[in-house]
Amino acid sequence: MRKIPDPPLLVITDRKLAGGGDRLLTVVESVFRGGCRWVLIREKDLVNTGELIKLTCKITDMARSYGAVVQVNTDCGAAAKCNASGVHLPWGKPVEIVRERLGQEKLLGVSAHSLEEALEAEKRGADYITLSPIFKPISKPKPRNPVGVEKLKEIASRVSIPVIALGGVTGDNARLCVEAGAAGVAVLGYVMASEDPERAVKEIISNLDEGVASA
Repeated sequence: MRKIPDPPLLVITDRKLAGGGDRLLTVVESVFRGGCRWVLIREKDLVNTGELIKLTCKITDMARSYGAVVQVNTDCGAAAKCNASGVHLPWGKPVEIVRERLGQEKLLGVSAHSLEEALEAEKRGADYITLSPIFKPISKPKPRNPVGVEKLKEIASRVSIPVIALGGVTGDNARLCVEAGAAGVAVLGYVMASEDPERAVKEIISNLDEGVASA
């Protein structure tokens, strides 16, 4: 099993929530200063564009001084061009084909929303899954019904790859996720829309540590 970054906090980008492209870079640096070492560049409207490559290269360059892992959502080309650490795929994308393209050394994640999808992602070769939404998402106006902590516990016990809890995760409830068996958590809106992203990250990491200690 490929080890996920430590601390097990995945911050997902959204430059619009962050206040624009330049502001996003400031937010990401604050995230690194706060102790996060794992970022997913998820800018859906930039996939397969030169703009995404520029943004990815800037963030991967920044990440190197922190020893941080950077993945790209969907776009293998941008990940390869900027020597990112891997790719994350939405549910339904061809995991096996992407794995062959990336190679075995890169980190490959898959979004899942049920036990069936989690098991299928594991079978196809994902290194980890994000399971969502655990709670009501902060960043989506019309989200899926929350999976909930009990279902998270069941799914985490049924798969052997790390399960990363996503959706509505905050500095107050991250510990509930790891206590339920999640290997870590992923956040988007709680950090991207924060007036103080560094503080938000520190709060989540502290909450995670408490959860790990009590699990």
